[in-house]
Amino acid sequence: TMMARLLRNDPGLPGSVDARSRSRILAETLEALAELIKKSMPGERPSSEGVPLWCRTTPHVTDLLLSASDARRNAGDLAGAARLLDRALVVLEDAAPRHDESTASTEVNRELSAAIGRVVIAERMRLAERMGDTELTAELAERRMVGETDGGFAAALCMRIAEHAAGEGDIPRALAATGI
Repeated sequence: TMMARLLRNDPGLPGSVDARSRSRILAETLEALAELIKKSMPGERPSSEGVPLWCRTTPHVTDLLLSASDARRNAGDLAGAARLLDRALVVLEDAAPRHDESTASTEVNRELSAAIGRVVIAERMRLAERMGDTELTAELAERRMVGETDGGFAAALCMRIAEHAAGEGDIPRALAATGI
């Protein structure tokens, strides 16, 4: 974690080769930390790697993957950033409580996982847009709309879906996405 702290505190001159190199190293460091924590998560036994119990959680792993994705994006590696966000979504899906479980703890975990998932999906959607992948953007918008209560945000998501459908010539789907 000291390496990550050093690289965050001295990222280099914006846009320079040095800054991109430091961002790449930061991403690799954060990815390694996420993998180390993920490997130590099963069970309550002491970690041979020295990973404390308090940080062996899905939110810690997901946060590290999000931060590593930001660093990859800053280094100019959009594909690497996308890969890390996709990995974060898989980590969340794998850790999500089963629907047949119904305790107060699993409800809190389910809500926390859903909230973190919305953040990861929104980040992945922005990256897909930046990469020009309207199909993935529309797919992610559909996933992100589940449970959305903000009408303005839901409308923006619908427009992403409609934009892709119209671009594909699927006018009925475009109209359905906009509610027309």
